[in-house]
Amino acid sequence: MNVTSTCNPTANMADTMVSMQGITVSAGLNISALLNAVQQANTMVWHAAIYNNFANGDMNTLLQRQLRSRQLQQLTIISQHCAQHWQDEFAAIVRPTLTSQDVSTLQRTSLNWCQQLSNSYPQQVHHCVSQHLPLQPILLIGDQLFIGQYAHSHSTSAQGLWLQIDSCALGLAGGELHQWYLDGTPANLCDWPQAIGRYVEECRQVSRQPFTLLEPTL
Repeated sequence: MNVTSTCNPTANMADTMVSMQGITVSAGLNISALLNAVQQANTMVWHAAIYNNFANGDMNTLLQRQLRSRQLQQLTIISQHCAQHWQDEFAAIVRPTLTSQDVSTLQRTSLNWCQQLSNSYPQQVHHCVSQHLPLQPILLIGDQLFIGQYAHSHSTSAQGLWLQIDSCALGLAGGELHQWYLDGTPANLCDWPQAIGRYVEECRQVSRQPFTLLEPTL
């Protein structure tokens, strides 16, 4: 399947519904696919609220290696600092087995790890703290998007359905997702480019309205 970045009013509507080329659905976040994408990417944008699962183990090891070698040229991490009126509800969503206070502790640990990355690699890592309500976990890894869902559930987003979208397989040019993140999505998109662009725009808008912590995280 091939799509263009502009809207074609004569396109067959079935083309937007039947093809799964470039889209993989998994039960739970596919860590192997994610690590493989990270290994190949030179730009990344993370918008996943809490990063404790990344701070230790394979992801941290790979990330440090990619940053040191400068294979990874630019990483933007969007962290969440929960507003008081939705803090407890969101805590129950992201970590349903923990108390709100436990989740606050995890968030602080996550913030510290992200800030340490930014301090260690200031030319490559930008850490943005937002107080906007997260709508879904989004990982923009090079030309790949990994997208989960938050839900009121006994299980976490990591255990839910995840989409892995290969933007090039859906007709976008290499590097186009990151360009959209920098410059905004074009106004004349339709079908698959428009659907993909909504996730990029979510990251873009939130990262450009950061929230400043009143006290340092370190």
